[in-house]
Amino acid sequence: MLALYNTLALAAKPLALGWAAWHGRNPDRARECAQRMVRELPEPLVGSIWLHGASVGEARVVSTLSALLVKRFPSHPQAVSAITSSGLGQLPDVGTRFILPFDFRGYPARLLQRLDPRLLVLVETELWPNLIHEASAANVPIALVSARLAPERMSRYRRWSSLYRPLLERVEVIGAQTREDAERFESLGAPARAITVTGNLKYDLAAPRIDRAALERRLGKWAGRPVWVAGSTRPGEEPIVLEAFEVLRSSFRNLLLVLAPRHLERVEAVLGLARDGGWDVAAWSSLDRVAPARHDVVVIDTLGELASIYGVASIAFVGGSLKPFGGHSPLEPAAAGVPVLVGPHTDHFEEPARKLVAAGGARRVTDAVDLAAAVNTWLANPELRDQAARAARETIRAHAGALQRTFDTIAAIVDRGPA
Repeated sequence: MLALYNTLALAAKPLALGWAAWHGRNPDRARECAQRMVRELPEPLVGSIWLHGASVGEARVVSTLSALLVKRFPSHPQAVSAITSSGLGQLPDVGTRFILPFDFRGYPARLLQRLDPRLLVLVETELWPNLIHEASAANVPIALVSARLAPERMSRYRRWSSLYRPLLERVEVIGAQTREDAERFESLGAPARAITVTGNLKYDLAAPRIDRAALERRLGKWAGRPVWVAGSTRPGEEPIVLEAFEVLRSSFRNLLLVLAPRHLERVEAVLGLARDGGWDVAAWSSLDRVAPARHDVVVIDTLGELASIYGVASIAFVGGSLKPFGGHSPLEPAAAGVPVLVGPHTDHFEEPARKLVAAGGARRVTDAVDLAAAVNTWLANPELRDQAARAARETIRAHAGALQRTFDTIAAIVDRGPA
C-alpha cells in the first residue's frame, strides 16, 4: 500500500512544485517553500533528538518537551520542526528549526542524513508514511506522544489499514492520550506492547507569563471593562460572533470583542466584516503600546499571542466548533482560568471539551442566540463566571501529569543509545 501512496503522491508532485514556485516568489515565504521541497536542508547534526509537531498547539508541546530534554541530555543537539509557519514560530530556539518537507519518497531520508537522529518524536497524529518508513529503515527509534486518533476519521484510517498497519508496527512507543485512543491504535494494527496511556500533554502546558497591565492598556481594557476573546475562528464563524456581540452591547456598552482568526490570511476579511457591522475596529499590530485603545473590536493579526491574550479575557470562545471544522483546543483559555464556550463540533478535541463541560468550566453553544445568552449569563453574574473559571483551571490541574510520564518514556529510549 505504501507503493500506491507514493504513486498517488508522485502524481501530485507537479502541483507541489507549482505551489512552491508560485509562493516562493514572496520573500516572506521563500525559505518555507525551499524547506518543503528539501531545497534547503538543516545544518548537519550528530546524534540529535528530533521533535516534530504540526501547528501552534503541538509546537508548544515540543517546546515543553525540549526544555526537559536539554536539561537531561545536554550533549544531544535538538532538531525541531512543524508543518505550519505559525507552528514554526512557536518552536524553541534550539539546535535547528525548520518546516517539515512534503512527504514525497526520499525527502525524509535526506533530512535524516543531515540530522542523524537518535530518536524521532512525533506529536499527536503526525503519521506521515514516508517519514515513518524511512526513519525506521535508517534504524531511528520513533515515539508517537500525546497520540490520538479522531473517532470521526477512523473509517478513513480503516480503509487505508494496509498502509497504516505496517507503519504503526514501526513505531516503538505510542503514548496515547486516552484508553479509547489506545484501543483505536491497536485496532489499526499497532502492537499492544508499544501502547501505553500517558495522557494529553496539552494539560501540562502552563499559561504564558504575561504583563497584564501592558496587555490591558494596549487592548483598551480599563477597570470594569469586560473582554470577550473569540480565538481560532474559522470561516462562517465571525458573522455569528459579531451578531452575538451586537446583542450583548445593548446590555454591556463597554464590552470589548477580540477576534483571532485561525489563519492570518483571513485578517483583512475579518476586519472588513467588523467594519461592515459599523464597529470601531483595529488590528492588534496597529495598537499603540503606550496610549490605551478605545475600539469596539480588535482583530489579532500576529502569530503566537493568542495564549497570552486569553490571560486578560473575561470569557473565551474557541472557534472551529460552531462550523464543522472539528474545533481547536479549549485548554489554553482554561489554563488561564477563563470560562470557555465551544460549539457542537469539537471532534478533534472531544475529550478535553467533554471534561471541561462536565466540570462546569465550559459550556456548549449552537448559534448566535445561544452564544449571546451564554456570554450574557456569565457577564451578568460575576460569581457564576468566577465559579466557571475555577472549574476550568481545576480541570487542567486534575488531568496534568502526562508530561512526566511522556518524558520518562522517551528518555529511556535515548538512554538506551543507538541500536
